[in-house]
Amino acid sequence: MVEYIRQRINLILAAVLVFSLLCTPALAAVGTLDVAATPVQYILSIDGKSVALWAYKIDGSVYFKLRDLAMSLNGTKKQFEISWDGNQNAVLLTTGMAYTPVGGELSEPSELSSDKGTVAHLPTTLFYIDKRQIPIRAYTINNTHFIMLSDLAANLLLASTCDEEECTVEINTLIYDTGIYSFSLPEGWSASGNTYDLGFTRSGESVGSFIIRNYDPDNPVSQFQDNHRETLSNENLSGFAYPAAKALIRATQPAAANDDSYVDELHLYIMLADLRCAFNFCFDSAKVDEGTAMEIAKSLVPKEAAIEKNTIAAKWARAVQDRDGHAQYNLLSVELQSEFKDYYEAINWVTGVSSPWVNSFVIEITGNVAVVFYEGMTSEGFAGYTIDNLTFSEENGQLLISGIGGFNDFSGYKAQNDVTRTSFRRKGPGLHDYQGEPGLSQRSPL
Repeated sequence: MVEYIRQRINLILAAVLVFSLLCTPALAAVGTLDVAATPVQYILSIDGKSVALWAYKIDGSVYFKLRDLAMSLNGTKKQFEISWDGNQNAVLLTTGMAYTPVGGELSEPSELSSDKGTVAHLPTTLFYIDKRQIPIRAYTINNTHFIMLSDLAANLLLASTCDEEECTVEINTLIYDTGIYSFSLPEGWSASGNTYDLGFTRSGESVGSFIIRNYDPDNPVSQFQDNHRETLSNENLSGFAYPAAKALIRATQPAAANDDSYVDELHLYIMLADLRCAFNFCFDSAKVDEGTAMEIAKSLVPKEAAIEKNTIAAKWARAVQDRDGHAQYNLLSVELQSEFKDYYEAINWVTGVSSPWVNSFVIEITGNVAVVFYEGMTSEGFAGYTIDNLTFSEENGQLLISGIGGFNDFSGYKAQNDVTRTSFRRKGPGLHDYQGEPGLSQRSPL
């Protein structure tokens, strides 16, 4: 049991600070924990081109060398450069730039020719992409960073699938994939930002944006009109897989700005009534013709099941942020409610502690698992990352959380199956304390 807990700790994100319900956090010795790593060869198919590289199986998950991935993606739309900032102890990723090899990329692990085993170390490294700090699950092996591909893909908006049985990975750099939707952009275009709020550029010039909005199917499209906007025209559209509409909206400056300038925006809305959300493409009509805008919008593929899971995961994270045990409880399956009811009542339905708090959260959806990354914060600044793994089941037509796992050293953990050790759960949910703004667009239902 103790050994299993120690293995689980090794999956803590870089610079983790553990939060405890009892206000007595059990802090892991970050950067000192070691875990066995087994090399395994993978074949990556990137836009149809195959690349062979070596990864490591670490505590049940596959980790790829960051520099191998950068080398493999060189020359594609999702290429990125890597640099090291010793002052911040940080890895810096810069998208759109060609990767500069340093030697050793795509090489065979040295231990294959020896009898020595491989040890992976939990680093204290921070990661940034385009100057924005991001959470990535990572280990170091021989002073080289190995990461989970799904975490990198989420930040590069990269479409990837990993088959661990066949040891293959499929990567498509021609589409943008967030896990809950995907779309394509014309040659010379790029998108950056987060899942819920993206900006579009063409040859380095800003030409549009994309956001996810709350949608009330009982109200007209004018519900999407923001402040300092005037709708010039709108109409429903045909030829889309989902109900769609377009609107020409004039964006003006606030009166206090004493600026009479304006921008005419072409908005294309794709609306999912059952999920009560809408995808809003916005283009500067002076820079983007309607035909190109339509082509981009029609390429959108919403992933309805993933969107629903993302919505539940976000409600869970916000409930924990508010320390609202009642809201958390209402998202749990009947089995988990039965298991945790006494716990919630014992703490008067108020979870978490006052510090550290979580400044933001990010959600990744893979199959039936939502990984929620939380950024910790104290009055002194950044306090590390921690995560929740949420799994789901449907009860009476309602999607609920049926499993709560995480990678932190809590004394309240308990093995659900001491033989297989495949299910691991906290004594009680709501272990993190959240304050501040969530890491999601306020216009997003997700």
